[in-house]
Amino acid sequence: MRVKKMFVMGLASAVVALVLPQTMPVVATVVVQAEENSKEDGSVQYAVVSSVDGFRDYIDNDGVYASQDSIETKWSGYTDAHKIVLEEPGTLYLAALAGDNDVDVELFGNYALTAKIGGSIKTTPLDRTEIKGFDLEAGTYYFRGSRWNGYEVPFVVTVYAGFVPDDLSSVDSAVNVYDSTSDSVPVNEIPVVQSPDGLKDYVMGDGQFAWQDDIETKWSGNTDTYSFTVQEDGWLFVYPVAEDDGANWTLYSNRDLTSCLVKEETMANVDGKPYSVYLKAGTYYCRGERWNGYKIPFTVTAYLGFMPASTRISVQDIQYNSSHSEATVTFNYSQEYLPSFQSGTVRVVEGTIHPCDEGNNEVWKTSTRENVLESSSVVIKKNGDYTVRIANQDIDENFCMAYFTVDGLQEPASSEEAGQNGKPTAPVITVAKRGKKTVKGTSAAYAKVTVKVAGKVYNTVSDGNGKWSVKVSKKLKKGNIVKVFVTNTQSVNSKTVSYKVK
Repeated sequence: MRVKKMFVMGLASAVVALVLPQTMPVVATVVVQAEENSKEDGSVQYAVVSSVDGFRDYIDNDGVYASQDSIETKWSGYTDAHKIVLEEPGTLYLAALAGDNDVDVELFGNYALTAKIGGSIKTTPLDRTEIKGFDLEAGTYYFRGSRWNGYEVPFVVTVYAGFVPDDLSSVDSAVNVYDSTSDSVPVNEIPVVQSPDGLKDYVMGDGQFAWQDDIETKWSGNTDTYSFTVQEDGWLFVYPVAEDDGANWTLYSNRDLTSCLVKEETMANVDGKPYSVYLKAGTYYCRGERWNGYKIPFTVTAYLGFMPASTRISVQDIQYNSSHSEATVTFNYSQEYLPSFQSGTVRVVEGTIHPCDEGNNEVWKTSTRENVLESSSVVIKKNGDYTVRIANQDIDENFCMAYFTVDGLQEPASSEEAGQNGKPTAPVITVAKRGKKTVKGTSAAYAKVTVKVAGKVYNTVSDGNGKWSVKVSKKLKKGNIVKVFVTNTQSVNSKTVSYKVK
């Protein structure tokens, strides 16, 4: 089946017919590469990232999509199949973006598209959470979209691909971006407000709209695209107003308008609660999209307000004790929003939490109080990145976050130098899987680590959190014995630990 390619897509590079009984129709596998998005081997482009959050950031910053197809048939049909080549084992993430969830994108391990891998990915207008990961070996894979519902023609499907290698040392911090040709109109100045009600008060006080535009077509059509930039993380509040709810107000994180963050109906007035979305600092794009009605012109008016997260929580100071074994991090916080630590919570967790997880109870461990602060400071005993969140559910759910890094701690001499009989504490092997080329584990921070496997020796140094990883020359086989020990600064070796690959 031939489908029309959008934007930078090229023509089909190969067609293979499957041999089927004569009573069944012949189905062709069409593998297509994108001209600008392809690599030298004809496979599609993907981003090498360190995490799924890094993949989201790649999409948001105008990263190159892996494929974009237009399905020209109603209710059912296929996109082209696209080849993707992984040069090492790791996790492949796919995000399938479209106007609704009427297409399933599937990953295959063979050219004939008969060896399906894992579950399918439904297309979605929102990319913040609907991303699926596949743990794969190095090799060649194929993906294709299959339409199962809907009448919209053409139906455009955009797929982004991100790859986290098992050996993270190969990750390049740079990402591939390109300049979109999409035009946008700057919005009017966005006021700073302190709550959703603050935007309502602004509007009722005859505040200026961010933009207003007419849609000149019946039943469907778009306003112009408008853009704005926020200089720091925070909450965007939105009142999209029209005579009725015959249009959606949509917010995108990239200029090609494929990565949709918000899709909400216009309101007839501002009596309701504004829509809200937590944003990272950056540039965003929005427009009105008509889906119903015959009145011409159809006017959409958008009021926007922004609340910087720093007005509720920010890092005031980081102080190390004399031995640099502890760091005390002190926060500025809004006492009006949180009059006491019993009326709400301030929590600190490890890692840089993505805006899409701002309200994730599992990430913030809200079922316990293990990370809850009882004052405006916290004591940190391990180097790393951290996130603090302030929450007052009695007032609203527009919780705010701030990030900080502790990197000046020194491991106590007792943990690095001493163990039983004066030896360093033995390391722990956490990853040594058959068919993989990576051995991972933990030890004291900044320790010299020696790994022996299959007659070869590999050396590395653990990071500030005590994590280490080595890449061996051959894939691990069942029965291989992996041996690891660490050496302290006095050239004393720890006990050797062993692991038999299963």
